[in-house]
Amino acid sequence: GVNVFNSSATIKSNNIFFNRGPGVLLDGSKGEAFLNTIMGNHRPRGGPPEQQMTGIEVRICDGVHIYNNNVSSNSANIYLDHSTNINIEWNTMVDASAVIMIYPNVAPPRGIFSVSSQMIASNNTIWGTIFGMEIRDADETTIVRDNNFYPLEGVGAPWPGRGIYLNNASVRAEWNTFDKIGTGIYCHMNSDATIASNNITNGDVGIYSNSSSPMINDNFLTNNTCGIHFQYSSDAVVVNNDIKANREYGIRLESSSGNAIYHNNFVNNVVQAYDDGANQWDNGYPSGGNYWSDYTGLDIYSGPAQDQPGSDGIGDEPYTSTTGQGIQGGLNQDDYPLMEAVLFFDIHLVQGWNLISLPLVQMDASIPMVLS
Repeated sequence: GVNVFNSSATIKSNNIFFNRGPGVLLDGSKGEAFLNTIMGNHRPRGGPPEQQMTGIEVRICDGVHIYNNNVSSNSANIYLDHSTNINIEWNTMVDASAVIMIYPNVAPPRGIFSVSSQMIASNNTIWGTIFGMEIRDADETTIVRDNNFYPLEGVGAPWPGRGIYLNNASVRAEWNTFDKIGTGIYCHMNSDATIASNNITNGDVGIYSNSSSPMINDNFLTNNTCGIHFQYSSDAVVVNNDIKANREYGIRLESSSGNAIYHNNFVNNVVQAYDDGANQWDNGYPSGGNYWSDYTGLDIYSGPAQDQPGSDGIGDEPYTSTTGQGIQGGLNQDDYPLMEAVLFFDIHLVQGWNLISLPLVQMDASIPMVLS
């Protein structure tokens, strides 16, 4: 392929196929790679490869821009190793499952595999890789936004196992779309990520946390087997999410305590919530708890004890098995269930100019006033 060591390079408009190693290697370098087609780069037959079979490999670099490439059918389509100030955007990455047929001992195919911080991955489309992105040992300077994760099309095409897999990675994942992915976002081992404004549908688990403390807000989790699943997790916050029509659980917390879950909409999930630990299901009065579509209580009274005359938008009785399904698995309850669904929106700002228009009532409809 193309190898650059300790230099600066522009790699543009190349077709790089079937090399016995990385398609493009930047080592101790900086520069940009764009408008390339990089496919099928791997070690020769005859045994497992000695290292990742990468499309674009960036090792110990600072300042690399990777954009508008088709990087497909490599084991790791883009691989970052201890690099900084990396921008990956507007690339297309397609499944490399055929690599496993040749090398059954190779690591699962990945769209992006990063062991780095100060990386922004945005507006990429990733089809069918077993891990869309795997990010390890990263901090909040790593941002994953506006990416699309899809399975391969066709009868019998398998779902990707994980859209974004985080291991000890406290990154920000926002405004991504996942459809028919095994687990949309998987937080493992101290991955205290911020997960915001993602749309995760038709998969197995929307968001999974194991031994982590993510901040989960403003996400749409619809028609998955389970919307949110926690195991051995604490100090997480789940707020302002729309959790709807999931086939088994809206949210399931196992062996997890000390988490806060409030201002979410739980709508028509087979089991709205399961919790076998000790977690906080409301934000106190008057902030309130969650909206439950099956809540049957009334709103006649108000106040912290719901014993003062006048309604306040909060149910007079807690959300339990007597006023709906209740939170199954233990003794948890939402003391201040909301009577109406939470309305929330998050303005999506992008780099550059943004037009923000909000509905207003024009108090004076005269032509001079409107024009002013």
